[in-house]
Amino acid sequence: MKDLLPIVLVTAIALGLVGVAVVVGHDTSTLVSPPEAVAEQFARKLAGGRYDVASAHLEHPSPAMR
Repeated sequence: MKDLLPIVLVTAIALGLVGVAVVVGHDTSTLVSPPEAVAEQFARKLAGGRYDVASAHLEHPSPAMR
């Protein structure tokens, strides 16, 4: 049991440091949805006729989305 405490402590500290780095550093690339999920969300919005909401996924505005 004594051997487990340092492992848990080091893991907790490492996770805490990563959490602080993500939050304080305003990291926008670590905790993001996978590309497949984003593409699926986009397709669902298009299929539902929610073109104005789906256009938020596009880098450049498209005249076809209006």
